Amino acid sequence: MNDLLARAERLANEVLFPASLATDTGARVPEAHLQLLAREGLFGVFGPPELGGIASASAVFAQLVEVLASGCLTTAFVWIQHHIAVQALAATPDSALARAWLADLCAGRRRTGLALGGLRPGPLQLRARPVNGGWLLDGTVPWVTGWQLVDALLAFALSPEQERLSLLLDAVPADTLSMTPQRLVAANASCTVEIRFREHFVARERLVASEPYTPPPAHDGEHAERLAREALFLLVFGSRPAIRTALLETLGVLGETPPARR
Repeated sequence: MNDLLARAERLANEVLFPASLATDTGARVPEAHLQLLAREGLFGVFGPPELGGIASASAVFAQLVEVLASGCLTTAFVWIQHHIAVQALAATPDSALARAWLADLCAGRRRTGLALGGLRPGPLQLRARPVNGGWLLDGTVPWVTGWQLVDALLAFALSPEQERLSLLLDAVPADTLSMTPQRLVAANASCTVEIRFREHFVARERLVASEPYTPPPAHDGEHAERLAREALFLLVFGSRPAIRTALLETLGVLGETPPARR
């Protein structure tokens, strides 16, 4: 695992960080970044070794996230989404579905994103109605990262029987699937969009898992949520020129050269 972390560190230092400003202002994460991550084996972190994965522990993944995000948060943000589907497919009881996808996902030949509408607190945003041969999806998922950069989405939807379905669906536009780009203050090149499903068919063979639905806890008006909003407010307030200058003088850092990234 030390070798894996070393490869990630080298990629972050030599490729991601030097290009991070261009990536931040670009329309999308460069395909070359994702291909380099694949070449270094970084798409198979949670995949089974017999299918080209590494079966790493969560602690190793956390270190990889830290290293790659320090080089380019936007690239890391797209890369992070992929691993939830790899974990889900590694655990699916449908061995045929796992065999069809996992080798390519671990190698980075195919990539996945997430559609978490069926997991978010509050009113359910994505429902699945059973029909002959599969399900029809209806609803909206407001934040889906990696559109046009991924091949498939792992979508979570609620069935009429109160089962939470995990479905692997193709990430391509259709008459029944439309998207609207979301403008982000950071990592905008991650190609994050809102997706609307209107009787969108997903075949039964794409069911990754089904389990009883437990409503997630709502975290809104909580202290952590309030403090996050207040911190953002104060950061914007503190960016005003006069206040920023006063703060820097108080901290004794005005005029100092910022440290170089190691």
